Amino acid sequence: QGGRATANNNIDLIWVVPNGKEIGTLQSRFKQQVAAPLSRSYGIDIDAYFIHEKHLRRLPCLVMLYDIKFGHRVIAGHPDVLTENIAYTVEDILPSDMRNLMVNRATLLLLNQWLLQQFQRQQPHSAEVPQALFDRVIKHTTKAIIGYGDALLFSQGDYHWSYTEKERLMGVQVNLPVTLRSLYSQAIRYRFDPVDFDLQGLGILQRSPEALAQWQQALLQFFSQWHLAYENWRMQSDSKDWNNYAERTLCHAFSAENSHRGVVLRKVKHFVRNQSPSQCVSWKARLGLKVSEPASALSAIFPFVAYTHRRPHFVNEQLLLKPGAAAESVLARYLQCWGSYLDPSLISKMREWEICAQ
Repeated sequence: QGGRATANNNIDLIWVVPNGKEIGTLQSRFKQQVAAPLSRSYGIDIDAYFIHEKHLRRLPCLVMLYDIKFGHRVIAGHPDVLTENIAYTVEDILPSDMRNLMVNRATLLLLNQWLLQQFQRQQPHSAEVPQALFDRVIKHTTKAIIGYGDALLFSQGDYHWSYTEKERLMGVQVNLPVTLRSLYSQAIRYRFDPVDFDLQGLGILQRSPEALAQWQQALLQFFSQWHLAYENWRMQSDSKDWNNYAERTLCHAFSAENSHRGVVLRKVKHFVRNQSPSQCVSWKARLGLKVSEPASALSAIFPFVAYTHRRPHFVNEQLLLKPGAAAESVLARYLQCWGSYLDPSLISKMREWEICAQ
């Protein structure tokens, strides 16, 4: 921007804290003295995660742990801290966590729709979106495409922490269509070089808010079938549509993955902490919801916001919506819940983006 190199991605920083040390103070000091000043001065966002050593050892194999062990670098502290505390390999990753990561990334397409709605509401006669909004939409979209592709690679037994290796592996997936493989490759190339990237490779021909909104919807409809394919693989089912999906995935959650290290303990913790969660699903699905973390609960809702206008009572109940609520209200409420549970900074960002769109 302006002839200067700027960060295209944020920085993920993991702090492995010695047992007994208080984390809250470290978090607040880091945010005030490091993260906030860097963001203001250089536009570099740092997502910092603090975790005690004992908790790191107890966690099931989340995608994040595998990526940390093999793809991250120790910049301070004992050089073997990752290999000593994380015993997992790619085969140990929880399929449900890969699903949650896919939904997390796919939600960025919904966030794009919301951003474009704000712009169209505030500037209904604009022929093109401003550059800042356009760049944000493209960045979110490429992350979403990669999220879908990563999950599908995992279901084929070929997930890898390296972007370069993932692009190579996707290129030889004979079970996935050329269109999907090409989108994935283009998205990764954008992540490496956003300046000289040819946006036509992603299917972008116009910069009007209407064209961008249609593009986002087309991507969601395209990936809907592949999201469903992943879930059929994960749950060993053969569903043809999203009907009854919330019931199925919640019932599956109760007994799935219990042989993986740390999963049962994690479910017990959620069972104790979660309140009575629903009256709109079967008793087994209620148990599945009660032992699930927020990411899995939102993953059960996501398809009914992103892919289909049919909303079961469960979705209205969980999002605190009235039956027949307008699509824009459903979208905004889902994003608010997603931000509250998974990205606490999103709510303030949404307020900021609303102002910027004016």
